[in-house]
Amino acid sequence: MTGKTHLSAGLLVGAVLAVSSQDLNIASAAFTIVATSIGSLIPDIDHTQSMISTSNKTTRIASASLSAVTKHRGFTHTLVFLAIVVGLCNYICTHYFPQYSSLSAAICAGMLSHLLLDTLNEKGIMWLWPLSKHPFHVACVRTGSQAEKVLRFPLNIAASCCVVYILYKYLLQIINRFVA
Repeated sequence: MTGKTHLSAGLLVGAVLAVSSQDLNIASAAFTIVATSIGSLIPDIDHTQSMISTSNKTTRIASASLSAVTKHRGFTHTLVFLAIVVGLCNYICTHYFPQYSSLSAAICAGMLSHLLLDTLNEKGIMWLWPLSKHPFHVACVRTGSQAEKVLRFPLNIAASCCVVYILYKYLLQIINRFVA
């Protein structure tokens, strides 16, 4: 899948998490959506031309280092890597930025969306690594294909609907403050 499709899924997952939140406020909704979107791109840090790898100098360096020692859809597309990233994020947030305690869950959700989407690719991912290096896939959607574009369309529509709902609820909150 391309970065656009992963980003679409990350936006949708973040928007759904925000909508399902007990306390729907615009700042936490935006934070969640941005965090899941970033999380949805993280596994492709192993590909030097990916959306996340080309986003800034730090990610370019990290990508070059990782791609030198691992193949694309290798280690960074495993549950072990997800656990390391989420654990590190959770540790940093717990000890240094407790106000961002929801960041780990949002990054995790975004990364999981990436892994699920790549399971639709013909090359698949190694869900059971290190127990098994056998890649698993459930479909044969090629990266950049028409099928991928067809898959991305409903993701974008659903994410847009969720964002509109969040904005609608936020506007209702503002109106209710002035009316009350």
